[in-house]
Amino acid sequence: MKTYGRNTHQGFIAEQCESGKSQSEAFATLEPLVLAQIEPMIFTRNPDRSMGESHRMPKPMAQQLLDLRNAIGRIYSAIERDRAGTGSTRQTRTIVETVETAETEIVESRPVASGKRRIETELEKMERRLDEISRFCQSRNETDPIDEIGMRPYEAAGRLIPRGVPADAILSAISIHWSRDARQDAGIADFDFTALSRRFMDEQNCESYWRNERGQTEPLHEMFGYVLTLAQARQPIYLYGIKGTGKSHLARQLATYLDLPYGETPLSAGASRGDLLGRLTASSERPFIPAKFTQCYSGGGVFNFEEMDAALAEMIIVLNNALAGDYFENSMSGEALNKSENFIPVATANTLAMGANSKYIRERLDAATLDRWNPGRVEVKFDKKLAKHMLYKHSGGVKNS
Repeated sequence: MKTYGRNTHQGFIAEQCESGKSQSEAFATLEPLVLAQIEPMIFTRNPDRSMGESHRMPKPMAQQLLDLRNAIGRIYSAIERDRAGTGSTRQTRTIVETVETAETEIVESRPVASGKRRIETELEKMERRLDEISRFCQSRNETDPIDEIGMRPYEAAGRLIPRGVPADAILSAISIHWSRDARQDAGIADFDFTALSRRFMDEQNCESYWRNERGQTEPLHEMFGYVLTLAQARQPIYLYGIKGTGKSHLARQLATYLDLPYGETPLSAGASRGDLLGRLTASSERPFIPAKFTQCYSGGGVFNFEEMDAALAEMIIVLNNALAGDYFENSMSGEALNKSENFIPVATANTLAMGANSKYIRERLDAATLDRWNPGRVEVKFDKKLAKHMLYKHSGGVKNS
């Protein structure tokens, strides 16, 4: 590790590689440090003397995340070449030292620049399109109200675009509940999320078959790649689709894959605030029983809010308060809980929570609630490969040929 500079971001990245983590796992580990701007995980630029700057300044956050991803790729490649014997320690040191001076024009002119331009282009496109769509919605407010565009789509795009999610995908997700005519009028096209998910599976080297928490081999759902990308960006995920498509199963796969605890609770009739906040008891030995949700919220984990489109109003209030900021007051225990960087909220539903339809008797949730989830909406369809696995899994030992 001496070669890489232990107190540099290159050293931090090299430590992730030496510990056996994949590039995507290294990114997930180091991203929170970049977001929190904790040294040495701050990527800076040269000072602009014309603006009176005398010190290096932090780059925009989207660019810092791109720099992190590119630095991980370069350092992992250098270490792998060294291990394979195709590069000497001197060569490896030279590559890493080049990363340490990534502010020079030499590095900026390499393929990294093309990735930077792609992200900048997508961010500019997203800004322009959101402004256009906002004006479109405002023009329809008096005659045929459609929607309102607030800050959350901008925030979500700032996290998702550097990870490779196109602006068109985010626009499609936030408007999927509009009528087809309204989407066409706003210039929003349908998007192939399944193909995008497969691309992310390939990029993150996700094996199509893997071992679950019980050590059994099973296929990943075809939407796993996209859902994993949303989770890594800490975007609340809303999985919707007809019954039996594996929405909750996909949420459990996500938790197991990320090696995080998993919890779930329905929000529909019969649920209570205690299901989310915990329960007081008459026992002196155990006066309070914490809920799985609060444990995942404060300690990290994937928590699935089931039947979101049938949620009771009192459950939504609790949920909104918890998701609104970085902490919330647990009225059951009296504790103030800080949100863990590894808390990943997932909602599962049969509809987009716009009210009942011919198949499902569901509630219409207010726009403020749905706004938190809209950029992370994912339609989960029937996955033939996963269904075939389930067929043979429960066939009493008959081999799947």
